[in-house]
Amino acid sequence: MGVRSRKKTRNKSRYRIASKRRNAIAKRKINPNIECSAVKSAWDSSIPASSNIANMGLVYNLSKVGIKSTRETLLAGSSKQKKDGISTTAAQQLQEEARKEAQKVKPGVRLTNSQVDYASAMVDKYGKDYKVRRRVQGYVLQD
Repeated sequence: MGVRSRKKTRNKSRYRIASKRRNAIAKRKINPNIECSAVKSAWDSSIPASSNIANMGLVYNLSKVGIKSTRETLLAGSSKQKKDGISTTAAQQLQEEARKEAQKVKPGVRLTNSQVDYASAMVDKYGKDYKVRRRVQGYVLQD
C-alpha cells in the first residue's frame, strides 16, 4: 500500500511537467539563440521568424525566392522604390562579413625544400631569362 500512495503523490506533482516543457519550447521559438551579430541586433522578439527575416531583407523560404527575368530587373532598376518596413542593414552587414572572409589570404601551395632549392638554383643560373629556362630538360616548374 505504501508504494501506491508514493506513486499517487508523484503523479500529482508531475501533471504540469508537459505544459512547462511546451512553454519552454515556445519561448525558445520566439527568442532563438542567434549567433550572428548582424541578425541578432535586428531581431524583434515580438514578431514571428519569417516576418523578422523578411524585414531584414533576407529570405525565409528559398523556394519562394522568385528569380526575376532580365527585363523585370531593367524595368525595376529605373524606378527604385524601397519597400516599407525593410531595412537592409542586416543584409549589408552579412555581405560585408562574407566579403571580408573571401578576401582573407589563403595559404598557397607549399613546396618541399628540394623544390625550393631547385627553383632558386634555376633562378640563380638563368635569372629572368624565361625562354632559356623553359628549354632546360629537367625543369619541372614550367607553368
